[in-house]
Amino acid sequence: MKDRACKASCRKLRGERIDIIAWDEDPARFVCNALQPAEIIRVLVNESGRSMEVIVPEEQLLLAIGKRGQNVKLASKLVGWHIEVRAEGQVEDALKRAEGLFTKKPEGEGAEVPPPEGMPSEVPPVEGMPSVAPSAEGAEVGAKEGEVVESKGDDLPKE
Repeated sequence: MKDRACKASCRKLRGERIDIIAWDEDPARFVCNALQPAEIIRVLVNESGRSMEVIVPEEQLLLAIGKRGQNVKLASKLVGWHIEVRAEGQVEDALKRAEGLFTKKPEGEGAEVPPPEGMPSEVPPVEGMPSVAPSAEGAEVGAKEGEVVESKGDDLPKE
């Protein structure tokens, strides 16, 4: 669109500011155009869920999101997809935490994974629910405290 036509349109709208966005059939490119002048590092597209995750540099995050999220909302309405904008550092931190959950620790370092933030490390017993804990002889402690129930495996179904 020529500059003269843009100015004429703005005058008709009584000074309302407008954004002109280059159309692209590819939704990811169209979103990149809509979020300009923010620099886009990467766009992760989930076509089946019709959602995108846009990765921008830390210093460009506010520019990409816009005042009260208006840039992202506009881009989302234009393409009809759900859009999330994240800073590059946030994505890298999340990937490191996720990798830590799935990497095997060397012997002696402990294999327990800490609970997610805000979750208790131990679940308190629920009243009325049986508790099962190993005893010294390898038997199990039943629902009543101190009661020992021996299991020989004879009562297991045969395949």
